[in-house]
Amino acid sequence: MFFVGDVRSKAILATSISLGFSVKDFAELPRDLIESLVNKAIAEKIDFIGFDYERGKTGVSSRSHLTPEARDSLKAWFEYNDKKRASEGKPKTEWVWSNGNGEHLSEQAINDIIKDLVAKANVITTGTVKFHLLRKFLMNALHDCGFSDWEVKRAIGKEIPTTDSTYLQGLSRKVTEKFPTVYDYIQLNGSGSKNHLRIEELEAKIQQLELNQGNLAIENATLRRIIEYSIPKDKVQDAIQKIAKEYDVFIAKISGEPLSLDELISSLQAMKQREKKDVKP
Repeated sequence: MFFVGDVRSKAILATSISLGFSVKDFAELPRDLIESLVNKAIAEKIDFIGFDYERGKTGVSSRSHLTPEARDSLKAWFEYNDKKRASEGKPKTEWVWSNGNGEHLSEQAINDIIKDLVAKANVITTGTVKFHLLRKFLMNALHDCGFSDWEVKRAIGKEIPTTDSTYLQGLSRKVTEKFPTVYDYIQLNGSGSKNHLRIEELEAKIQQLELNQGNLAIENATLRRIIEYSIPKDKVQDAIQKIAKEYDVFIAKISGEPLSLDELISSLQAMKQREKKDVKP
């Protein structure tokens, strides 16, 4: 999905997975706060900048973070959107995700963007596609990284009973300390994900296989030269005809010339391929 998206879509995907907000809170993200965090993270080279955020719908506080991918995607989006609006004589907007009128995108508009990305990426779905799935994606990734239930709730802004929160004073600090460990599970472009490591391993195996095949070709060529130099041609030809007869290889040629070693090998390989095709599962 990330690879088929435009500048805005990439920023929406990277930021939504980074924050895990509800669609309402995400749609109403204030630009001044988010842009100040992006600029600070870039200027001070902070990979995972954390901040406290109070959800507008419920008033619940979260300990949120921007990943490097979200930071860079947001920077690109702000620059692109500002340039586009300036060319149309329009000022900057107060929202991160704005429409042409300068208002923040509606919840439906954001859901439609996600659905459009799913369609463009040819993702096979088994249910309704909603923005909320990105919130669930982060929740699952946090659990997979060993976050406790309390830490997950604080990271995405789910309510923690007051009676419990009084005993969890260091919760936000723990979330910030552990958050970088989840990046391997939520990074979208693949350059740092665990899937990327598997791809590298596969590429290494392919390269080794190609090297082995190259070495085998050299060995075969060398063996043929040894045969040519050490064994009389008539003896080699007698052996070729004998092997050909054993495997019922057609040895007569229109030119009348004897069957060569390369031709014998090619005939035997073709015969082997036909045998494989004839084998029924």
